[in-house]
Parts: sequence; structure tokens; C-alpha cells
Amino acid sequence: MRRYYYVTPTSYLILIKTFSGMLDKKRSYIDNQIRKFDRGLEQLAKASKAVGELQVKLSDLIPILEVKAANSA
Repeated sequence: MRRYYYVTPTSYLILIKTFSGMLDKKRSYIDNQIRKFDRGLEQLAKASKAVGELQVKLSDLIPILEVKAANSA
């Protein structure tokens, strides 16, 4: 169409302000996602540690349970 588009100083400042606002929103969104991801990783680490502790307790209790099962039968 070969149209000329003129950019006035006011429209340029509005463009910069809009871009800055969108950039701030995206940064806060990404920061929230990173925090959620870190929290999830911490929860998984805690759960893994708890499972390990429970496995140790279970391995200690299995011989006792076998003896009690043999005595009751």
C-alpha cells in the first residue's frame, strides 16, 4: 500500500511504557513460576527423605513381624 506511518514522540513514549509494563508482568509471572518450581522440588526432596526413613524402619520391622507371624501360626 506504500503508506507512510509517522511516529510521534508521544506515541513512541506510549509504546515504550506499554513494552515496559508487559515486560514487568512477564518477569513477575516467570518469577512466580520459578518459586513454584523450587517449592515443588523442595517438597519432592522432603518426600524422598521421608520415604527413605520409612524404608529403613520397615526393613528393621520385617524380621520382628516374621517372628510374630511364625509364633501366632
